[in-house]
Amino acid sequence: MQLEKNSCLGLSGVGGVGKTAMAKLVYETLCADGIFEYTCFVEGAKHEKEIEVQVGKNIRDRHGNYIPRLGGAFADVWAEVRGKKLLFVFDDIDRVSDVELLQRIVYENGCKHFYLGTYVEP
Repeated sequence: MQLEKNSCLGLSGVGGVGKTAMAKLVYETLCADGIFEYTCFVEGAKHEKEIEVQVGKNIRDRHGNYIPRLGGAFADVWAEVRGKKLLFVFDDIDRVSDVELLQRIVYENGCKHFYLGTYVEP
């Protein structure tokens, strides 16, 4: 699979149509390619703090190994991955605060493009 620089993909649809299954399939396929230095799949987080904790605990290197030295601290994660090629998948993003967190991640990591694939009501 070939991706353009700073690519972003959004999946939207009613519940039960397989968005999470598709997101996991794309994530696993891209992880297997080894083109990203760090990857993370976040699902089921209902608050910004939960998302931050999951990112800290679930981030992996290009070989699929968890990165325990980051210890789950969100600031430490960003210090480690800044400027690296990242693949982050956030499942079930449906609140404005989630979108604001994604925008912060994009900004803090120097990404030039951000695409929101689903409409979020304020």
